[in-house]
Amino acid sequence: MKHARKLLAIMLTAMLIMELFSEVRTEAAETEIPKISLKHVNSKTGVKISIGKTEGAEAYVIYLKGYGNSYADYWTDRDKNDWWREMAVIGKNGTAKRTYTIKGLPKGTYSIKVSALQKDPPVGTYFYDGAWYDEVFSAEKTIKIKAPQTVEKEEKTYNFSKVKVGDTITFGSYEQDGIMTNGKEDIEWIVFSKNKSEMLVVSKYALDSVPYHIDGKKLDLTWQDCTLRKWLNNNFYKTAFTQAERSLIKKINLENPDNPEYGTEGGNYTKDKVFLLSLNDMINTKYGFSSDFNDYDIARRCAATTYAKVQGVYPLPYNKTADGEDSCTWWLRSPGLDAERSSSAYAADVCPDGNIFPCGDCVDVYSQVGVRPALYISLKS
Repeated sequence: MKHARKLLAIMLTAMLIMELFSEVRTEAAETEIPKISLKHVNSKTGVKISIGKTEGAEAYVIYLKGYGNSYADYWTDRDKNDWWREMAVIGKNGTAKRTYTIKGLPKGTYSIKVSALQKDPPVGTYFYDGAWYDEVFSAEKTIKIKAPQTVEKEEKTYNFSKVKVGDTITFGSYEQDGIMTNGKEDIEWIVFSKNKSEMLVVSKYALDSVPYHIDGKKLDLTWQDCTLRKWLNNNFYKTAFTQAERSLIKKINLENPDNPEYGTEGGNYTKDKVFLLSLNDMINTKYGFSSDFNDYDIARRCAATTYAKVQGVYPLPYNKTADGEDSCTWWLRSPGLDAERSSSAYAADVCPDGNIFPCGDCVDVYSQVGVRPALYISLKS
């Protein structure tokens, strides 16, 4: 009799849970499809998303797809082989209108999707702010961003005679604030070394999001053959510098050391004007870095520009730079180690906390890694 009462209690509890579960699912099914409208802002450099009142929505998630750097998108629907990038989660009740603005979109056609979220503690598939949600309904629209008018700046003259190691200088320009119509912004560089004939500078910020190599199937990949090297010495070089500025950038014979942790071959010397730092550089105390890969070195932390974040760089809010900005992961030119294939299909990078990751990240699909260019400026007149 005692066991029968216990069994009955268990059955009643189970029925109650199923009933509650059923109510949650019924409530979710009654949620409306979000009503969204899009319009251009900042002279056609971005999109303002207006989300109308949506009964039953307890939060929204906003997705974007269609811009040039598809490697900065994430998988959200593997069954449909559909690329989307999650831009934001708005954790507010849907009984009022909401707005969200995406800035810094280059020329192109974009699809924007807004999904209504509803809390579903038992089996929710989306975890946000300590609670489980389900994406109940979605609305999708497209918009076309036109090419902005270019803003020409006066040719600059430079005098670096009084510059010291550790100083920050400006040299060249690149899109950074995400507002295309106001032209490119001056690039800030940190001076790492200097002598009478040249100085080594590294960009203060991660300026863009570009894969280390587009075809990661190539084994034994080195800096010499990677597509990021070609991008830096062609696309970036021609975009960021005027003819007069290019005449000041030295073409150097660049050593590419083996990975000091795993012995992965770094490859041949290369002749470059723009390049990335190496694993060996990251433990060079003359550059102001710790001599230990495992140190959470604040000097190795780097923030990303607004434009770079739009392109896919994802800073972490709990890792701050010396200036108090959110720090991101950024590429090194050194090969990493693919543990499964023992190849250099991975490239080394610096983590947001300033720790070094010699094993690295996958060269072609890792979207959140920033590009921090380095170059030598000639001081000879």
